[in-house]
Amino acid sequence: MVNLSKIRFLILSILAVTLVQGCATAKYASSLGKREAFVFPTNAWQEPTTGQWQVPLNLYVFERREPYLFRKVMDEVMEESWDVFDKDIPFITGPSDANRMRRRTGMFLVDTEEFDQLTVKVDGQELSVWIDEDDGALLGLFSMPTKQQDWLHYQINVGDSRAQWVDARAQLLDDTGISVISDIDDTIKDSQVAKKIMMVKKALIDKYKPVKNMPAIYQSWHQQGAAFHYLSASPWQLFPDLQEFLKQYRFPDGSMHLRNLKLMGGSIQTGKRAVITRLMDQYPHRRFILVGDSTQYDPEIYVAVAQERPNQVMAVMIRHVKDKKSKIKDTRKRLNVLPKEKVWVFESAKSLKAFQLN
Repeated sequence: MVNLSKIRFLILSILAVTLVQGCATAKYASSLGKREAFVFPTNAWQEPTTGQWQVPLNLYVFERREPYLFRKVMDEVMEESWDVFDKDIPFITGPSDANRMRRRTGMFLVDTEEFDQLTVKVDGQELSVWIDEDDGALLGLFSMPTKQQDWLHYQINVGDSRAQWVDARAQLLDDTGISVISDIDDTIKDSQVAKKIMMVKKALIDKYKPVKNMPAIYQSWHQQGAAFHYLSASPWQLFPDLQEFLKQYRFPDGSMHLRNLKLMGGSIQTGKRAVITRLMDQYPHRRFILVGDSTQYDPEIYVAVAQERPNQVMAVMIRHVKDKKSKIKDTRKRLNVLPKEKVWVFESAKSLKAFQLN
């Protein structure tokens, strides 16, 4: 028998996604008139020929929109969801879930701003930085002569006629040492990517929860001197929630690299590998630990990088996510071209306690 409630819910959900993709530029979406910015923590490196530190900017400047049609459809979706899912796993359990869903999905409706230049303020001095725009991302680079601390804190003016300064920071990493490049979803955050409905629920509605014992493992590595770079296929619109998640569960501070969500083109594999390659180019004498999970393409991406740069890759660690279709031996097979001493496949993070950086 056809479940009409589920069909209705699916239709409303598709309509909501369509509105998310399109109504930011539609006439029924009015601007709320407040400019905001998401400024990603980045990593700076020292140019060997000049000794100057290169500090990258990565930010999104935007205005939110309030489309009444989207709001109406989302209200319908949330009303329908009460009866669609099993009582054991309700889609929306109350006002807190509803508010998170509105806030997170609303970020996909923003209008991003473009700039040719931005002004940064470092130690009281103002510098003009040329900006490249990449699907809403504002990317720039400026130089500073000396490293005074591990993290550089500065400000960026995202205003027009009136100054509107926002805080920014970059970790200044030496060319030697150890860096951990870590995936987020199903590696350190419980996301259930393999189960599509649950993935959407955990991404857009639920409070973010860590994979058990991963915060303690990362803290241990950080205490041993490792730096961190968080790399995820999650869209940039979820940045504040992911940043709060890392802070709440006391993951080590690090640079953040999220995905530009495109309607057409751009694969997860290509994007992740490009970020990893860029980090390794910036720090040719650092050694890297690549940490991911078995649900998507991390094993294949990490194998390709490890084969291409064996001297820079210290270890490849893959969390096997339990799945009816895949066993842990299958995950190991995806990595069997690498030297055994470099490969760690684990289900419980406790097994990583045996790994020592030094």
